[in-house]
Amino acid sequence: MTRLTLALLLTLLAIAPVASVAGVGGTATPLAAGQGGDAPAATTERSGTVVTIQANNTTRRLDITAAGRSNYSTPGMDLASTVAVTGQRIDQGLRFEYLSVRVERAGSAARRRAIADAEVERLNQAISELRDREWAVLLAYGNGEISERELLHRLAVIHSSASTIGAAATQLEEDGADFNADDLRRRAGELQTPIRAQVSEALSGQADTPVRVHVRGSEAGLVLQALSESRFSRDYYREAIRFDNYEEGANTYSLNEFLDLLNSRYPYATTFDADLDETTDGTNVYVNSHDQGDIRLYNDGRTEAIYREYQSLRLSDLPRGGVETVTENGTTVSMQLTPNGGPAKLVATNALTGDAVPAEVYVDGELVGQTGGGGSIWILQPSDEYTVTVETPDGTVVLQRPASTTNATVAA
Repeated sequence: MTRLTLALLLTLLAIAPVASVAGVGGTATPLAAGQGGDAPAATTERSGTVVTIQANNTTRRLDITAAGRSNYSTPGMDLASTVAVTGQRIDQGLRFEYLSVRVERAGSAARRRAIADAEVERLNQAISELRDREWAVLLAYGNGEISERELLHRLAVIHSSASTIGAAATQLEEDGADFNADDLRRRAGELQTPIRAQVSEALSGQADTPVRVHVRGSEAGLVLQALSESRFSRDYYREAIRFDNYEEGANTYSLNEFLDLLNSRYPYATTFDADLDETTDGTNVYVNSHDQGDIRLYNDGRTEAIYREYQSLRLSDLPRGGVETVTENGTTVSMQLTPNGGPAKLVATNALTGDAVPAEVYVDGELVGQTGGGGSIWILQPSDEYTVTVETPDGTVVLQRPASTTNATVAA
């Protein structure tokens, strides 16, 4: 058998860059009130114990019923987290070196099979323990035991650990271990998200721009939001987890029933040719791309509810909602919303000339970015009512925003 130690180590130690920004600049064109009126008003439907808020032209968003904590966080370099992640990857690489030697020296096919089976079992156990760690971290934040920064640091380490386990499963499969790594990769993927990848880059100092995340949580669950910019796309990332929608036990919910649920709760993002699978721990998984981005949904077969949702949406493709405009101290500030609690685009211009105005933008007193040369910035909206303060060279402009409506499927 060929020893793939070097290839494995390269796989485990490679970190793909993901550019990220808290606010994305644009042109200084003021937002007219008639622009982007393609997002109809939301309507609320109530059926049994489930409340669904339906709006057209975009995806629904899983939400938590109430948030005990809500804040922005900008994680920076963290040596301890970086050392922990790197150490895990090196340990896994050395383990494969050891396994490769054992397999080469095994005297029979049965012995080689036993070595591979033992490693698969170890990886399965590692994923189960990692998921328990993630759950404990999320609950610790919801209970007020750790800060937003600590939460994001720990989730980034868990993300990297899951990535390492998934890569190890793939390496076993490619080394001819005679096993299908799909289930292990699927379970590892549940702990990996674009936001956690962004934070991981920030911790290791590889992020091109500061990473800003809006965190909202309670004892019932967690919602994270972030913005990202690459050469090809400007994206809105959102992940939501509901503790109360998950229970331990056997899965009694079929994939066909799950698909029917998706078609009723997520009609915009549901097609019948998407990836639909069940994991060995009783979770149904749905992965799909649509004309505004990508979505991953995790359904618990015991509660028959969605307990985990990851979305990546392109800012350019999100429908636009209403525009609010305020003029103070010679500056006009316009803010255009996207539906269902999505990000909002803010533009600051000179009230007389229409030229772009450089400004610092604060949400509830927290600096979220600068408008830059283009005079615009995308901001992450809190769900509760909030205040936007725009500081310009000529003075301050203040906008008051009511609580936003999330197009969610939540327990009543």
